[in-house]
Amino acid sequence: MKKKNIVIIAVMLLLAAAVVVLLPALQPKEEPVQWQTSPVEKGEITVEVSASGTLDAKKEVEVGTQVSGRIERILVDFNDRVKKGQVLAVLDTTNLYASLVDVNALLNRAELQLKQAQWAYERSYQLVEAEVISEQAFQQAEVAFEVALNEVRSAEASYQKALQNLEYAIIKSPVDGVVVSIEVEEGQTVAANFSTPTLFKLAEDLSQMKLEAKIDEADIGQIREGQQVHFTVDAYPGSSFTGSVNQIRVQPTVNQNVTQYDVIIDVANKDRKLLPGMTTDLVVVVAQKEDVWRIPNSALYFNPSESAAPQAASLVASQPDIDHSSEKTGSIWVLTVNNELRREEVILGLSNDIYTEIKIKGEPFTRVITGQQTEKTVAEQSGGLFPSPPKGKRPPQPL
Repeated sequence: MKKKNIVIIAVMLLLAAAVVVLLPALQPKEEPVQWQTSPVEKGEITVEVSASGTLDAKKEVEVGTQVSGRIERILVDFNDRVKKGQVLAVLDTTNLYASLVDVNALLNRAELQLKQAQWAYERSYQLVEAEVISEQAFQQAEVAFEVALNEVRSAEASYQKALQNLEYAIIKSPVDGVVVSIEVEEGQTVAANFSTPTLFKLAEDLSQMKLEAKIDEADIGQIREGQQVHFTVDAYPGSSFTGSVNQIRVQPTVNQNVTQYDVIIDVANKDRKLLPGMTTDLVVVVAQKEDVWRIPNSALYFNPSESAAPQAASLVASQPDIDHSSEKTGSIWVLTVNNELRREEVILGLSNDIYTEIKIKGEPFTRVITGQQTEKTVAEQSGGLFPSPPKGKRPPQPL
């Protein structure tokens, strides 16, 4: 019995010794961490607002007619450059000329009646002075003279109106510009009743155009007059054009539940490559800095795991409180020359979708950590612990 107990005790001691020896080997090994880093470099940071827009003439003039009639001749064509006062079209003047002749005859008759009334008035004045006729007869002659005088004035006004209408039959350009649109054809009758019909549309100067952009309400607060704009059009792929913000219109429009504001952009078009109606994709440069220290935005969101870097927890706990009242700050992790982590507090500046400007408060550094990887995660991202065979080749088969 005693011998049996001794054997059991001996076996238990052997098992305990085996556990002590084999336990470290059975525990999972800590995999080495590979830090993903990015250099701290000097460069440019540009903040942009993207939008779409439509090109149009900076000033467009509609040319109409103030008289009715048939279009007899059109003397210009699309895209013609015209000067101020140049004849664009001529209406049929048959009826207008007849009206002019009619009112001219009325004017001549009124002038003759005025001469007769004036003679009678002057004669009556002499007779009333000689007490040959009564005062009442003189007053009647005076009234007849005033009526005849007003008839002449009315006839003169009608004559001037008929003469002006005859001139209106010749449609002239009110400005220097380019013919953008012709709304009528020869032989067509136009009627100028309550509104002036449009015959032509002229773009005053296509060397200076305007770009009407739609800016969402979330971005309109960043837009200022004078900001630079870059845009492209489908007609010229690979080419970029520039402009500047001229006006921010406060009248909102709602498109699919999104409130937008019209922003007018001045565009130089000296070579006249850009045409009215072209749609554009544009960016407004709302802020820009050159030659500043910048880091990737991912560095601001990185925090090492405690298993990858046990010292990280103590570094966070020992970090002193920073006064954020005067300037915006952020925390980043840097890798020292000894391959050790160090947490740094930096002052943040201008930021876009890729980079953020920083000002270093402590010791200088050259690289920031943006992520971490282990050999296992690298293998998983590459498709497994063993690389796949090249395409077209089968893996070796067992014998």
